[in-house]
Amino acid sequence: MKRMKGAYGLDQSTFDILKTKTESINSNDVRGIILVDEMKLAKSLSFNRQNLQFEGFTNLGKYTPKHQQGVKGDHALVIMFQPFKGKWVQALECFLSKGSATGTVLHHILLEYIILAKKAGLKVDAVTSDGASWNRNMWEQFGVNEENISTPHVAETDPNSMRRLWFLSDFPHLINCLRNFFLKQGRYDNIWTPDGLVTLNHWYSLLEVENPKSYNMKVNYKIREEHIRPQYYQKMNVAMVFQVTYNFSEYLIKAMNCRTPIDNMKIGNALYKIVEDFIVYLEKWEQKAKDENMEFIPPSTYYVLKISLKATLKICDFLVNTCGFKYLMTARLNQDSLERFFGMMRNYCGSNDHPDSAVFIQTYRLVSIYSLVKPPKESNVTGSDLMKSLTSITDAADINDVEKKQQWDALIDTLLDRGVGMDQLEKVAVKFEEYDYMKCTTSQYVIAYVAGYVARKSARFATVMEVDTNGKKRRLVCSVYTTTLYLDNKELVPNSYKLIQIRNRSALIQPSIQLFNLINILERAISTVINDQQIIYAELLYDVTTKLAELPPLPLLGCKEHNTAFTYKIVAFFLTTRMFFVTKQSNKNDNIEKEVTRERRKLSKLSNVPATETNGVGIVKQPDKIKTKNATKNTRKRKYNCSSIEVEVKPAAKKQRMGKENKFANKLIVNRR
Repeated sequence: MKRMKGAYGLDQSTFDILKTKTESINSNDVRGIILVDEMKLAKSLSFNRQNLQFEGFTNLGKYTPKHQQGVKGDHALVIMFQPFKGKWVQALECFLSKGSATGTVLHHILLEYIILAKKAGLKVDAVTSDGASWNRNMWEQFGVNEENISTPHVAETDPNSMRRLWFLSDFPHLINCLRNFFLKQGRYDNIWTPDGLVTLNHWYSLLEVENPKSYNMKVNYKIREEHIRPQYYQKMNVAMVFQVTYNFSEYLIKAMNCRTPIDNMKIGNALYKIVEDFIVYLEKWEQKAKDENMEFIPPSTYYVLKISLKATLKICDFLVNTCGFKYLMTARLNQDSLERFFGMMRNYCGSNDHPDSAVFIQTYRLVSIYSLVKPPKESNVTGSDLMKSLTSITDAADINDVEKKQQWDALIDTLLDRGVGMDQLEKVAVKFEEYDYMKCTTSQYVIAYVAGYVARKSARFATVMEVDTNGKKRRLVCSVYTTTLYLDNKELVPNSYKLIQIRNRSALIQPSIQLFNLINILERAISTVINDQQIIYAELLYDVTTKLAELPPLPLLGCKEHNTAFTYKIVAFFLTTRMFFVTKQSNKNDNIEKEVTRERRKLSKLSNVPATETNGVGIVKQPDKIKTKNATKNTRKRKYNCSSIEVEVKPAAKKQRMGKENKFANKLIVNRR
């Protein structure tokens, strides 16, 4: 498991194992499509002890835009391979981006991964994404439009090759867009289609006849108000979308969502003709809407739906005529597998809709490795063979991490080898003091308290390995370390140790003056670098260590024989531990900002939207427009920073004061006409 790095970006070991796995699989069983989609994450930082860097920033590999470098990522971009045959899928890679990746970035990433998939033995014939604008831009980058629904295959080196690469949009997503188009219309609006007029009045009338809240027996017992007025995540419910649009597109749903050998698509069969007829249906509808200036589905939805339907027919022709397939199960062209994968991620991350980036990538690696090392059916590759391939891989990232760790160790050794400098300790500590009260510096009481914690933990560093006269290694404990770590009973307790004395219950340790001065220097260096940059970035620890190199020599602790090695361990322990404190504070600040944003949105809704009312049968009445009135005898006007909206608040009692305005949400009464 250590070979599978919990980091975003390219992981070459995945493709190396896939190459071993696909060597014994039939060529048609490794032919399929690539699925691309994104999942919302919570911004978070984590510190990696292996490479001594902060993680959680945008990582799109070498295609990361400059304006996103060093910015915390909040979207996971997952690339998955799904074959036309079989039940298995394989997640190829995961990236971290700030917002949705642009079309240009997606274009470069897909080009690279289609070529990597070919080298690993996978044959990619199509790419499926949702209908978002950045995905349509990615299609344009590949040269796809209504006239050219495919492009020459990017992985083919033969210029005479007739192989094509098709692009599709997720069919349930397209049906969802179609449903939303109708629901945006008024109740009594009539939408012309080649099949006749479509109006929402029938749905409203049905709800009024069969009250969903009544206890009588019903004909349409499944219909609810949410079908015609979906809220929040109900707009993404595919089952509800299919129930609403089933009568309008019943046969198209069957044709584009077939998933069994019984209901399949073949050239010229009923499902094939349904798709052909619906393309003609759309063109006729569009032409009529243009000629008579009538309502029509959004151009983006029409554009993507038409290309996806044509690409489905072309893929069926290619698989049956060229590749020897008997039929095509069109459900293998949808993103259902990737959506289920996202559902697993949310469930495994603690039933969290938006898990943080650190937890997501760890869970992603654990889940993806299962399908990676599972041997395929009817092959001569065993699970042990795949595990051997996994353990024998030497990742370039491992070598890079080792080199960075060695460079950091050498830098600290240089700091400790520069000399003693014991008489300059006070000057060194003062050098970092800048008389700018706007900058936050750590209190001396806190530094002394933390130094006592370091003294307790540093006891394990006093053990050293030595070779005796017989050539055997043995462990020795430095006898001088206690005198350089702990404050002697005969020494005067400094004033900065007051916090230790207040919180002491006969268990806390008072650090020595030498250790206190060392921790003070390290803490001042960290505070200076953070205050100068005002941001947290990946190479922060290296910059802190470089900042220490500008100072006079650091004090050494321990005996003369082992002081360099002993002090190195203390410095490394404190710096890495301090980076975890920085990570925790950064995540805490993000959570506070998130809570503030949530409260502002909540107050904005309270000031804009009145309480919903129903007409007794579950149908929501249209809310009246809110108009603020002038201040009267019992009403005073206050301004709150709620998206620049003025809200009128009636005082609940005379004892209400300005200091309690943060609790006014429970007493908010919106005057409406």
